[in-house]
Amino acid sequence: MGYTGEIAGFSRQNATTPATMTLLNAATYNMSPRLVLDGGAYIAAYGQLPRFTVFAGVTYSIANLYDFAFDTPGFED
Repeated sequence: MGYTGEIAGFSRQNATTPATMTLLNAATYNMSPRLVLDGGAYIAAYGQLPRFTVFAGVTYSIANLYDFAFDTPGFED
């Protein structure tokens, strides 16, 4: 089980696109070393955004590229 938080936003791009800022809070759960479930909410802190947005997601690793890179002949630390 894990938790993450983030502050994200965009500065004003022009007169029709105002600045925005959101606070993200999310929980993650590892079903296995390759399968992770996550869910959380964005809370609008500034700008013309929905005040509260909920999300959920699934991440599945289809390959272990990290080990592949270090097992490659000729790779040096």
